[in-house]
Amino acid sequence: AVSSFLLGAAASMHALQGIAPLWLPGIVGNSLILIGRACTVASLSQLDRHRVPGRLLSALCVAFIAGVAVTLFMWPSYPARSLVMVAGMSTFAGWAAMSLFVSAPLSISRTMTLVGFTGIALANLSRLWAHAQQIDAGISVNLDSPAIAVYIGVLVIFDVVCNVGFVLIITDRMHEWVLQLARTDHLTGALSRGALY
Repeated sequence: AVSSFLLGAAASMHALQGIAPLWLPGIVGNSLILIGRACTVASLSQLDRHRVPGRLLSALCVAFIAGVAVTLFMWPSYPARSLVMVAGMSTFAGWAAMSLFVSAPLSISRTMTLVGFTGIALANLSRLWAHAQQIDAGISVNLDSPAIAVYIGVLVIFDVVCNVGFVLIITDRMHEWVLQLARTDHLTGALSRGALY
């Protein structure tokens, strides 16, 4: 939920581009995206009852946000800033997909979420490759190009798939919890009569 709210707030910041000062969508908006993606990885670790790698996630967020700040203020370059952001988003999405794949057996809900994160990671990697090609060729990035619109549309679709998958994972977890309550005695933990039958 925190991740979704942060990504929504980031979208609001990016909607102010051209109206608000450049640092607002550039630093605050991009920082919210990166922190939101890190929260997703942390929530998957919590969901699978693993220790949350908070220091590593924080260090990665700080590194990517510093990269965005450098490409905004010290060395102003939209393609370089975009490369930093796309690298950060693909890192967190790939991490989320790997943690889903290796942590527990794949159910329908986990597979759906895995497909969503894999799609986000691949879309970001393809954007990273396209940006690198444009920088090598000396071509300026056109923000109004159809390729950017397709890229953002693909990210939104895969984000929706991830969110639906998360809801299904949580529903599965609640179903397991209710079954455990029905099958065991709360005080002793012994199987109930129905569970023995």
